[in-house]
Amino acid sequence: MDSSSDSAATPGTSVGIKGGQVKSADGQVRLEIPDGTLAKDTDFSIKSASSAPPGHVGTAYEISPGRTKFAKPATLPICYKAGALPPAWGQTSQWALWWTASGSPCPARC
Repeated sequence: MDSSSDSAATPGTSVGIKGGQVKSADGQVRLEIPDGTLAKDTDFSIKSASSAPPGHVGTAYEISPGRTKFAKPATLPICYKAGALPPAWGQTSQWALWWTASGSPCPARC
């Protein structure tokens, strides 16, 4: 399993048909890809996004390449520091929001 950190200045991590994981340079985001998910070796990177939607909390991340087809679900754990969320959200009420290729936001309750 390949595993390494990346940054904007270094190439991403190559993950093949046997799966692997990719981490952001700060270690806060990890993409876990199981065996049999990818049809070919693919270079992934996770870096801080240059822009983020209004009202975001914390660091926004960009995962590339976009439009990658996964044959099986991949896992995307995102860490956060205690107290980083607005008090009204509570520790048991987190949400994730991502943008699709069409540019539409897709909220999902965590």
